[in-house]
Amino acid sequence: MATNDIFVPRAVRSAERGSLLYDCVEKMAYQLHLNRDIGSIEFGKRADFCALEADPLEIDPKELKDIPVWGTVFGGEINPLKKI
Repeated sequence: MATNDIFVPRAVRSAERGSLLYDCVEKMAYQLHLNRDIGSIEFGKRADFCALEADPLEIDPKELKDIPVWGTVFGGEINPLKKI
């Protein structure tokens, strides 16, 4: 493996990447005892996240770093990235 290669476990490369990502986020919120407030996108929960310009589940995992960020949602406020 070269120093700039990305190691991606086989489970993440599979079609199950979406559910694996969901499980990681939800379980982390549970471990932090914050699963009533965060960990999934549901009515009444805080959902601070970034919006990407491509679907990370549809591309090669090595290309994840190249997906442009569209903007963020923070505190319920939509913040598109300002192009310079």
